[in-house]
Amino acid sequence: MDPVIFDERRRDLIARLPGMIDGALQRYLDFTRGKVPTEARNFAAYSSACRAAMAHLEQLIKLAQSLSSEITPPVSPNADLDRLIADAEATLE
Repeated sequence: MDPVIFDERRRDLIARLPGMIDGALQRYLDFTRGKVPTEARNFAAYSSACRAAMAHLEQLIKLAQSLSSEITPPVSPNADLDRLIADAEATLE
């Protein structure tokens, strides 16, 4: 890949990452606030979806941690990267 294009995509990812983490966490929390299925088959699908969502969130957090020195803290308090990472890590525990 062209180094210039790579740098542009990297900067774009860094700029979008806090919103991506916030969005993934909010969607996960919204999903888990709903009714939990009681039928075994539906519960298995629900559980699988929760695990997939948490794996996605974990990967976003790891990416943010690896790029943390390059990420400028967001202006919006709702998108504060440190808060998002702490909230997500607490959810994972």
